[in-house]
This record gives sequence, C-alpha cells and structure tokens, in this order.
Amino acid sequence: MTFQEQHFDLGNGRHLAAKVWGARSDKRLLCFHGWLDNAASFDWIAPKLMDQAQLIAVDMVGHGFSDHLSLGANYYVWEASEDIYRLLDVLGIDQANIIGHSLGGAVSSIFAGTFPERVQKLALIEAIGPYAMTDEQSPSLLARAISGRVRRESQRTCYQDVDSIVRAKQIANGLSESAARAIVERNLERVKDGYCWRSDPRLKQSSAWRVTEAQLRSFFGAITAETLLILGEEGMFNEEIVSLRMSPIQSLSKCWIPGHHHLHMEPETAPAVVAALKSFFEL
Repeated sequence: MTFQEQHFDLGNGRHLAAKVWGARSDKRLLCFHGWLDNAASFDWIAPKLMDQAQLIAVDMVGHGFSDHLSLGANYYVWEASEDIYRLLDVLGIDQANIIGHSLGGAVSSIFAGTFPERVQKLALIEAIGPYAMTDEQSPSLLARAISGRVRRESQRTCYQDVDSIVRAKQIANGLSESAARAIVERNLERVKDGYCWRSDPRLKQSSAWRVTEAQLRSFFGAITAETLLILGEEGMFNEEIVSLRMSPIQSLSKCWIPGHHHLHMEPETAPAVVAALKSFFEL
C-alpha cells in the first residue's frame, strides 16, 4: 500500500495535496472525494489499481492537507472546475480520466460539461450532480447562507481523543471503523487542547446560490466523455431519481453494486467497485 504525498501549486496562490499511487505516467486516474472526506477515501481501491495506472487522489480545496479558500471566498461546486483545469495543466494532462465520489463526482461532472474536450472518461461513484434549487428558493437560500456565515465564521470545534471522533464519523456516515478512521486521521490536526479538524469549517455553511435543474441539464448535456455511474443498492439514490437527473449525458452506463454511499471504502463492497473501474478504464 505504498503511496507518495505530493503537493501541487496551482499558480493562483493555492496548493492542493494528494496521495499518489503507482508510477505509470501513461495511464493516470484523477480521484476526487466526497464532502468532508479526503484523499484517504480511495485507500481501498487505489492499491488494487496502481499496477495498471497511476492514481492521484486529491484533497479537494478546504479538505485534508490542501489550502483553505481565502476569507470571503465561497465553496461553490463550479469554482472547483478551475482547480481541476489548473491541476491538469500542472500535470501536463490534455485529456483526463476521472473518478469522483459524491461531491467529487458533482464537481467532476460540472467540469466535464464545461470543458468536454479535457475529459476522456468519467467514473462517478454515488454522484448525480450537485444540489439544485428552484427560482422560488433563491431568496431563502441566500438569507440562510448570509445569516449562517455571520454566526459561524470563526467557529472551530476541538475534541479530546481520536476514537470518539471515529465513532461519530461511523454513525454520521454509516462507515466501518477502518473506513471512518482513515478519513478522520487525515482530517485531524493536533492542537494544544486536543484535536481539531483540518477541513475548513466554512464547508458546513449553507451555499448562497445553486444551479437550477435546467442549468444542470445543460452541463450534463455538454458532457462528451464516456461516463460510468456506480451506485450502491443501499446508497442515496433510486433508479427514478438517477434516470431523471442523468438522462442528458450522451454516453452513460450504470452499474448497481451492493453497498451504501461509501461502497468504494468497505472491504466487502470495494472489490466490485474495483472490477467495474478496471473494465471501464480498460486496465
């Protein structure tokens, strides 16, 4: 399970951290994790793929060891498209193969619709795009976001021991102990009074603005990459919602696998995810 810690300078004052598995430069898979997770969420599948490809599991901005956004900036999903664009330039990748889980999948699909020429294949794990809003929801969404920022801008919670945080993560996300611990340990910072999250507290704040379903369909309709959607049978989505949301994607195949929202992290379900990824990326 050998990997390297790397940091990438995006050239705009921002650095992204990553766990890099494998040495092949001719076959690279960029991996983007879910909300409040980090690069460690790919610890289960990366060792099984690293002989056939190099996996670059990124700590998305605000998570893990990557930089936080500057004061006043916002964690909008479409803003992350610039991070991916810059990262591809830094890596010298003209056309990327991408794996995205949950939030990472939402960000990756927006990027694939914005810059279709830069994505060759796109694998989405339990990800059907970002939350959308109706026109009528706009005022209340903005009000909730602004009031939330004023109240919570500087809050940072600290904890006394790691085990209690791991148990809380297990309960919140339905994870096994080993899966929860991997994410927690990468996301913690030792401080005088115990442990604090490395992730930016602002990630928990309500978004001030979201795309509409019509806008989202436009992004999805612009995706030209061959796309694989891997879904857990006990995950967050059902067939009706998936079909309605993902129908604009031109080349989409779906794979239902036993497991929950983090099915790529559990020893019982991760092998099936690995098999699907190997077949899709021809590894």
